[in-house]
Parts: sequence; C-alpha cells; structure tokens
Amino acid sequence: MVFYLVFCMGAVPTLGQREAERAAVGGKLAAARAALATGDYQRTMKLAREATQQAGDAASVWQEAGELMYRSGHPAESLPLFERAVELRPESLPYNWQRGIALATCAQWEAAAEQFARHREVNPDDVENSAWHYLCVAKRQGADVAQTQLIPSRGDPRPPMMEVLRMLRGELQPAQLIAQVENNDALAAEAKERALFYAQLYAGLYCDARGDIPQALQYLEAAQQTSVRGYMPDAARVYLQALRSRAVDPHNRNDR
Repeated sequence: MVFYLVFCMGAVPTLGQREAERAAVGGKLAAARAALATGDYQRTMKLAREATQQAGDAASVWQEAGELMYRSGHPAESLPLFERAVELRPESLPYNWQRGIALATCAQWEAAAEQFARHREVNPDDVENSAWHYLCVAKRQGADVAQTQLIPSRGDPRPPMMEVLRMLRGELQPAQLIAQVENNDALAAEAKERALFYAQLYAGLYCDARGDIPQALQYLEAAQQTSVRGYMPDAARVYLQALRSRAVDPHNRNDR
C-alpha cells in the first residue's frame, strides 16, 4: 500500500511541476515571437512546435503556436494547431479569423469561406473579413457569385477599408483604389503607409479572386515593401509564397 501511494503521488504532477511546465511553454512562445521579429522563420517554427509538445489542454497555447507557425511561412503545419485550439475551446471558432486565413492560404476555399462567414457573427463590419470571404467564394464559385454573397459593412473606419468594399462591389478598380490612397494628403505619413499596404494586399486578393494572377502577384509583391509590422503583413508574405507556388505548378492547388 505504501508503494502504491508513492507511485500515485509520483504520477500526478505537483503544482510546482505544472507551474514549471507553463513557464517553459511561455518561454518557448516568447522566444518564438522574438525569432519571428528578426525574420528567423525556421527557429520560429521549431519553437512553436516545441511549445505544442508541452501545451496539454491549453487552447491559448495551441492558438498562438498556430499563429506563429503560419507567420513563419508554414500554413499547412499551422492548420492542425488551429484545429486543436478550436477542439479545446469550441466557442472560440467564430473569432478564429487566423484559421480562416490559413485555410485560404492552403486553398481550402470552402472551409475558409465558412470560417469567415462565422467570423461575421462576432465582427459584422470588418471589411477585411469581407475581402477574404469574397476571395474564397470566388475561387469556388466564381467572382459573380462572390459579389452576390459579399458581406456588407455598416462602416469600417480604417483607411482604406470602405474603398476596398467598393472595389469588391465592382465600383472601383484596383488601380483606382491604390491611387486614392496615394493621393490622400489628409493621412499622415505612417497612416498613409499602412493604408497603402492594405490597399495593395486587398487589390492583390481581388485580382487573384478574378483570375488575374500576374496582376495579383504584382500587388502582393508591392505590399512586401511596407515597413508596417504585424499579422497581416506576415499573412501577405505567406499568401504570396503560396500564390507563387500555385502559379508555377498548377497541380499544386489543393482546391476544395
């Protein structure tokens, strides 16, 4: 009986052990974020993967690891991490636009469109969500259908989001969108650079949705010149890599 009790006590992690494990996972995620900031994407991927090995049932760890995996240029590897996060916390699904972008990058258009449709429930006026949803529907059913299913917005205050929505409606050409931002002298320099990045990103996705891949590549490549940092500049880089791959090898489409 004494042996049994000792064995059981050794099998159950103590509070101190659990805290040490959480600290170790937190350290790996922090190191992965630091590696991402310096452009060391291989190290980012490695540390994100290691964090999941000790993540247990911590949905937030799986979610952040998925985001880091995606931003390091490994969208396919990010998907099971996002799926695990949603499995552990099902109520988080509508909020998980990062999962939608990863699905779209992997050309899983139907599942991605469903994710962006769900995100509308919790973020109804986000034009970025409208743009990604438009892309996914267009890839599956054509641009005309995508336009009929366009998610509206009552108002997205971020420049140039309402102009992006006009482009998706067919009221503005991508070149006109870019020109409007470039000629908007009411924006301070930093705000104009941010607005130009978003205009280039969504002009690129719009052209991709409509089958003009050379023009899509041109806009997305221009978006890489920004000094803006964050999730969406990384998403633009990773999506561009995927689009280049599909353009070079039409069989590498994974469309579904």
